[in-house]
Amino acid sequence: MNISLLDLNSLYLKISREDFKNVLSVIEKMCVENINLTGWVLVEIPEEQTYCFYNSEKQEAFDFEEKTNKELSPHYYKNIEGDIINKFAVSSIKEAIKKYELN
Repeated sequence: MNISLLDLNSLYLKISREDFKNVLSVIEKMCVENINLTGWVLVEIPEEQTYCFYNSEKQEAFDFEEKTNKELSPHYYKNIEGDIINKFAVSSIKEAIKKYELN
């Protein structure tokens, strides 16, 4: 997919209306946390209500996913033991970026 978060027109044209609304919400939260949008792309939507973001320039990533209460929240993935990778919900995008393990 790899759609720049700075290219709202492409986002609007290439993803569903509900996904566009959710990605705009993520962009708004990134701005509130003073995260520069330059270099950030929507990499994929692997399943409903799951959004994967990546910045190749900074080698950083985070996901936004639906929690059990139907709210979207930032998540990160971490290799716990061997090939076991766990997903963790956190309170901020910056925390998800800091803790995300890219392997």
